[in-house]
Amino acid sequence: MIGVGGCKVPELKGKFPHNTRYIYYIDHGILPDMIEPQKSEQIDRIEQLLPKELKGVPNLQELHLELLEEVHNDYDTSLRKAIVNYILKDPSERMRLFVSSVPRPFPHRVIRAPVPWHSAYRKAKAWNESHLFIVNPMMTLLQDLWYTKFDNIRFVQLKEIKKENLPMLPQEFEDLVKKQCAETRSILENIWVPTCATLFLTHKDKWMHLVPQNDCDSTQRVKEFFACAASIMSLQLRELVFNSLEDLLSFFTMHKDGNDFGGEYNEMQYVWPQVMILKLKIEEPKIIFDPTLDECWDLINRCFLEILKSAHGILKVECELFPDIREKNLTIHTVKKEESLVSKIINKAQEIFRANIIGPQSYLNVYKVYSDLLNTKAEQEITTFLSEKHSMEAFITKIEALQKLCDEIALMHVTVPLAMFCLDAVSLNADLCARSMKLKETLIESVVKENRNLNMSICQRYEEISDRISEIPETTEELVDLDTFVKKSSEVTITKLKEEIFEAADRLDFLLGYATLSGKPYVNRIKEFAKKVVAYGKEVDSFKKKEIMTVDEMRNNVEKLSELTNNLNAAMDEADVGPFQGLDAEEITNDISTMWRTMYKLTKTFSDISGPKRVAESAKLKIEKFKPHLPIITIICNPGIKDRHWDEISNIVGFEVKPQKDTTLQEMLEFGLANFSEKLEEIGVAASKEYSLEKALAKMKSEWVELVFSFSKYRDTNISILSSVDDIQVLLDDHVIKTQTMRGSPFIKPIEAECKVWEEKLILMQNILDAWLKCQATWLYLEPIFSSEDIIAQMPEEGRKFGIVDGYWKDIMVEAVSKSPVRCRDVLKWR
Repeated sequence: MIGVGGCKVPELKGKFPHNTRYIYYIDHGILPDMIEPQKSEQIDRIEQLLPKELKGVPNLQELHLELLEEVHNDYDTSLRKAIVNYILKDPSERMRLFVSSVPRPFPHRVIRAPVPWHSAYRKAKAWNESHLFIVNPMMTLLQDLWYTKFDNIRFVQLKEIKKENLPMLPQEFEDLVKKQCAETRSILENIWVPTCATLFLTHKDKWMHLVPQNDCDSTQRVKEFFACAASIMSLQLRELVFNSLEDLLSFFTMHKDGNDFGGEYNEMQYVWPQVMILKLKIEEPKIIFDPTLDECWDLINRCFLEILKSAHGILKVECELFPDIREKNLTIHTVKKEESLVSKIINKAQEIFRANIIGPQSYLNVYKVYSDLLNTKAEQEITTFLSEKHSMEAFITKIEALQKLCDEIALMHVTVPLAMFCLDAVSLNADLCARSMKLKETLIESVVKENRNLNMSICQRYEEISDRISEIPETTEELVDLDTFVKKSSEVTITKLKEEIFEAADRLDFLLGYATLSGKPYVNRIKEFAKKVVAYGKEVDSFKKKEIMTVDEMRNNVEKLSELTNNLNAAMDEADVGPFQGLDAEEITNDISTMWRTMYKLTKTFSDISGPKRVAESAKLKIEKFKPHLPIITIICNPGIKDRHWDEISNIVGFEVKPQKDTTLQEMLEFGLANFSEKLEEIGVAASKEYSLEKALAKMKSEWVELVFSFSKYRDTNISILSSVDDIQVLLDDHVIKTQTMRGSPFIKPIEAECKVWEEKLILMQNILDAWLKCQATWLYLEPIFSSEDIIAQMPEEGRKFGIVDGYWKDIMVEAVSKSPVRCRDVLKWR
């Protein structure tokens, strides 16, 4: 037995290596009670290093216990080894235990043989460390900026499109897409790129070391750095373009099932909002779409290409950081239309479009039954019918058939929803109705003409009989002839004439049922009637003042009152059928008011005289019947009303209202416009406001016609200078303020583009005039100074520069004077 550290261990018999003895004494030479137990605090600190989420996992508890046991074993082994190492420091102990030395730990070393790729690897690693900038923190900042602030923007905002009043005219849809693309491009150019530039300026420390410090240093690394940044921004821009293309495609995808309605059309099949309005119109001898289907596809294709176009030409961020390189036109690469993904998206849109042109083409079959109205066949049938002799019953049958056809067309759909498209058949239905009514009027006019000839023939023969009977016979022979003529006329001619009169009466009865009898124009004579009414009122006042009237005066008064009544009756009869275009609604209202007041006054004046009072009240009642038409006349006779306003009126009343030059007031009143007077009044007010703005703009332009620029000689030289510009400047300031005020009006939209151009011209002229006067004032100040040779000798460089500017100035003024008088309106036309 050999003792180690005060304890006895079995002796190792035989020869054993020193390392074996050393390990043996560690394992068996130290008793357990000699080792201090491991402290619990140490175990706690170890366990605190474990992740909390792993401590509660049941499957890891066994592994946890194994690791704790391993920690205890390592602690025990380490203490044993430390005790043995301490004992072996004594040489006598080493001899006694036959352990010559304590083994030293050696570090692990790995020897690798040379490999052929090592050199290339080191070069590649060195190049990446110098040229690979994707790992630069600036690239991460660019990505964070994009995904936090700009990831949700699109060239096409579907929410905004769906908020619009769908469906829209094709051109309106394209304009809306272009407007949205322009707004998004503005965001990219004015916010995104400058924000990226600000990011680079804020974090200069991350890239400024790449910028060459002097002219001899290479710019290769900084170029590569910004090329990497441009690649990142290019990928972001491409993502925006593709997302926008996909969004626009998804907008059309809701109509991917097409609009083939099969046999009979049912509008309840198509509940999704339509996209575009296709107008139907006649192009003899067929019905066409306006715009055509090919034009619609070209328009949709242009919308997709507009997204690509809006992403092109955006300057790189270095152009913001270094303005000197803007001229190089360095732009961010984006999507090209030749790319396969773009073609795939457009092809899908084209497939959807093709699926949606079947319905409109099929719906045209509904109008096949009216094909005779589209060509000359129906007109030829009417011409053939009129060339033959027919009874009144045949005419009535033919006319009623045309009227029924017109009523049938009027009851057809005016708007036809068909998935992607909405057909607008208002103009087409109105045109077909007008054609059928024209044929109807041709038949009626034929009857009117024939009836007129028959009536004239009857009257002529009656007059011949009357003239013959009124002759006084001078001889017996003439008396016998007259007696024979009378007997023949009474027995034959009169009977025949009675039959023709009955026939004429039947025709007249027919005409009263089908023909429209027009009267003479009213409005051209209403002022004359109003003046007469006022004059008659004054005469009535003079009659009332007379207590006693002679018989002649009474007869004269009665005649005057009768004349007044007749004139008023004629005026009221003409009011319902007179033409309305070119009328002054304000004058008509004033005249009607004057006539009513006069007649009201007359009813009071003749209150004690029943006959004249009744006549006056009758005339007053007729005026009052006409007065309800005044609000409509005020609206439709507004000088500011345009075609766009008639379109709005048509939308309100539900059918097309497009007056022609010969359209009468009666025809306008028959449209039933009075039922929509409140809504139409808004259109009338808007038309008046818009007309006022148009007149104000025209007046401003006319004020520039006679204004000219004045020139005066400068001292004793041949050079002229601009003078007397105060009036021009005052007028410019006044017109700029007026134009800007007009542009702020809610009624400026119809002339907004013209008004904007006019404002730009005024501001341009104002800037030119200010620059002109400023340059002239500087020249007037410097010219006397540099006219002195002594000054030029002392300041040769400044004198040389002034000489150059002086030459330019004199050439400009000579050119301006040579074209004198220079009118201001010509300057406004320069742009």
